[in-house]
Amino acid sequence: MNLTRIQELLTIFLFVNKISYADTWYYGHVIAIDPSQMPNTITFTTDTSAGPCATGTWLAFSSTFLGTSTDNVKAIYTALISAQATGNKVEFDISPSATATNCNIIGLGLFNTP
Repeated sequence: MNLTRIQELLTIFLFVNKISYADTWYYGHVIAIDPSQMPNTITFTTDTSAGPCATGTWLAFSSTFLGTSTDNVKAIYTALISAQATGNKVEFDISPSATATNCNIIGLGLFNTP
């Protein structure tokens, strides 16, 4: 399976996950990924600010924060690697309870535009 097909499948999966939210979505390129807390949490940085989270702030997608499966964290990790490898942007939504030092995201999708 090639990288483009993986991106298409992840976009469909992650889009279905994100449509339940009506919050503001942010778009940015993935700068760094830290998988050291896998499989429960994946953290990453982007080249854009998001609400109270400044550019370069570590953003976290956590199974414990959302009460979701670690499989979802693995899917987000795969999407982040794909976006970083291709130079495409990701779109993401941060938690309404996010602060400048606690930036949890509640949804992420691939935005197939460099």
